[in-house]
Amino acid sequence: MGRPLTGMNPNPAMRQPFWKRFAGRVFDAGWVLSYAVFPSSYRFYRACKVSGNRLFRQHEAVSPPLDWDHIRVVFDGFRHSGNTFLTDNLRPEWRPRAASIVHRNWVLDGAVQRGIPAFLLIRDPLEVAWSRRYRVAGGEAATYGVASSVSATLLCWYLYYGSAWKLRKHLIVLPFPMLAQDYPALRERVEGQIGPAMAPSPSFAMQNRFEGPRSQEELSPLANWLLRRCQRRFERFMKLAEATGVPKAYCRRA
Repeated sequence: MGRPLTGMNPNPAMRQPFWKRFAGRVFDAGWVLSYAVFPSSYRFYRACKVSGNRLFRQHEAVSPPLDWDHIRVVFDGFRHSGNTFLTDNLRPEWRPRAASIVHRNWVLDGAVQRGIPAFLLIRDPLEVAWSRRYRVAGGEAATYGVASSVSATLLCWYLYYGSAWKLRKHLIVLPFPMLAQDYPALRERVEGQIGPAMAPSPSFAMQNRFEGPRSQEELSPLANWLLRRCQRRFERFMKLAEATGVPKAYCRRA
């Protein structure tokens, strides 16, 4: 599980012996808990986030409740799945009407309950784990004194998409390779549901950003076990995407 990163200046709030020994596990446990318990509840998400800020003496932003009267579409997926790229390429008039970059099941659930089109972004879990490890770990360490572990990332991925699977009949799946490789196909799939909403051409190139390897070999036994379960879940979503019109080339199995 996660542990305090070596070589980092410790956060003053983390200097107590307890935090030096257990901060990483507490951080991981809180993150996993927020996905495992009442994933469709905004109030529980907010309680976890606020409690984490108090516990670690931080002020990380807490997503506000959505004004559903003004939301016309939802784009959501786990972290590092192309959320920012898609949102940044919406036409300006659509951005205030789109809910995105929340990374929480309560957003998808709220859209389905109200009959609002909901797009689910999804990426190979191993790529997500390494992307988060190498792109975010430093920022988390600077903020909290610890960073989430690969195992915690995989477990949260698994829980997020497990809850999303229950809503699968109401979701439009957007695999990451489509976002990364074929903007016209992405635009066609989105606009086929909600009308002209995407910019004619992408504002910036999508890149697979990694500062480290994608290999499984460096994973712990626990992370490898979790990865196998995630890959099976990922494959189910790829089959669903292909069955609902996504070209087979973008439904690569894990």
